[in-house]
Amino acid sequence: MKISHPDLDWRGATPVSQAYGDIYYSPDDTLGEVRHNFVDCVAPRFGQQETLVIGETGFGTGLNFLVTWQDWLRRRRSGDRLIFISVEAHPLRVGDLRRALAPFSSLKPLADQLIEVWPIGIPGPHRRFFDTGRVELWVFYANALTELRLQNFHADAWYFDGFNPAHNPALWSPEILHECARLMAPGAQGGTFTVAGAVRSALAKAGLESEKIPGFGKKRECLRIQKPGVPRVRPSLAPIPELVCGDGIAAAALCHGARMRGQSMAYMCAPHPHRASGNPA
Repeated sequence: MKISHPDLDWRGATPVSQAYGDIYYSPDDTLGEVRHNFVDCVAPRFGQQETLVIGETGFGTGLNFLVTWQDWLRRRRSGDRLIFISVEAHPLRVGDLRRALAPFSSLKPLADQLIEVWPIGIPGPHRRFFDTGRVELWVFYANALTELRLQNFHADAWYFDGFNPAHNPALWSPEILHECARLMAPGAQGGTFTVAGAVRSALAKAGLESEKIPGFGKKRECLRIQKPGVPRVRPSLAPIPELVCGDGIAAAALCHGARMRGQSMAYMCAPHPHRASGNPA
């Protein structure tokens, strides 16, 4: 798949896709709308679940990720982890991303971190770590259906985003919604801004329950979505020893992995290593 960046128009500070003729986000209390449509469906788990996995169709400007990260930070416990997995077929250029996020001063410390490591337009998975590894972001530059069919993670929540189904029906197809449902863990919650009949029908055929709730601002309704079943309790991450004895690549990699997960690690080796890789570190 060849990656193409979107051509944008701008309504003030709001980006508009020329290809789909739709805005990336509402200019009216944008962050409040993001919380209402998406983050609120998973917020009760913040600070209650050690490893929280969120899936998303349509990364766009990354606002859903940034608001989720911000709200999770306020309630997370020591050792908690947030894993956010999203697909995006047409990633923004870094300059457009910076411009799109500029109006949100409350998100600036987090937005700057995202912009700094924003992936170039190469197809495939792009993995980024924040907060010493406690926040893990996967953005797949790929066709959503093709990529989701290759995945096997289990999300605790799902953000069904993307342009209006009337403008971009492919992202709301029964096939894609079926894959989203497959990747949701039992009891997983979901949220979306649309209440289109075709979307609700496709969600039902995928085995997901949906309910109309009051919308945000001028929008009358939005949807809450749930996968039937009892939410599973994720096991705690296995503790890593605090001391590694060795002077090779394996020992160095273990220390690096522990630190990326926010755990301290001591590294001990012989004063003059001569075995294994011979790494003098």
